[in-house]
Amino acid sequence: MSDTNPGDSSAARPTGEQPAVDALARLANLTSPPPGGSSIWRRREAAPESADTPATEPVAAATDPPPTPFSPPSAGTIGRLSRVQATDLWPGAVAMAGWIAATPDVIAEQIGSSGLQFSTPDSNVLIGTDAKGRAICVVCETGPASDEALGVMLRIAAHQDGGTVVWITGEPTDPHRAAVSWLNHSMPPRFYLLRVSGVRIDGSASAPVFDLVVRPPRTASSSSDAIGQDAAPPANGVTPQRRVEDHVPEG
Repeated sequence: MSDTNPGDSSAARPTGEQPAVDALARLANLTSPPPGGSSIWRRREAAPESADTPATEPVAAATDPPPTPFSPPSAGTIGRLSRVQATDLWPGAVAMAGWIAATPDVIAEQIGSSGLQFSTPDSNVLIGTDAKGRAICVVCETGPASDEALGVMLRIAAHQDGGTVVWITGEPTDPHRAAVSWLNHSMPPRFYLLRVSGVRIDGSASAPVFDLVVRPPRTASSSSDAIGQDAAPPANGVTPQRRVEDHVPEG
């Protein structure tokens, strides 16, 4: 008696022959998979990490330096800046003129010139030339602006009849600012008014600070010229108007 089931078609199928595929059944399985069954069309969920599995931590590059904790500076490492008057820097205007003659770059930076050279002064007035050989005069004053220094500046400006005239004072006043601005529109020289003061950090040595107060007007005929060059005469006899930029705002 044979153990083969007559209804079992797989037993009678020759070895190597593929079973018949029911297309309708296959489509039914693809569209509605049986409950609990796995399907190749379903995304496999990631298995939860167990407590025994160590978490992956980012590995820092070997070249990265370790972070340095921020520490605020102590009170003893920061100094305090204080202002001093020009009279605390030099004993008088003659001493200031001698210092400027030895360090002319501090004035050249303010007026936009270069190559300034001054003769050794015997008063508070410096006479010299710039890099192009044009005349330049500097009148020094450590205290408040005075009419005497203004008169000296006018006398030298009339003698130069051109070039550059710089007036340095410890405290320029409004009338003297207006006078220098008026001179820039009335005479050939280019006039500058500078304020000088000093700064000190705690008990350190004082350093002078120069602030530009009044400068020559930047007219259309002279805006492209170098600072210190004689201003060209106004075109068509029209006098250039006074401009706000002649006065440099404080602060």
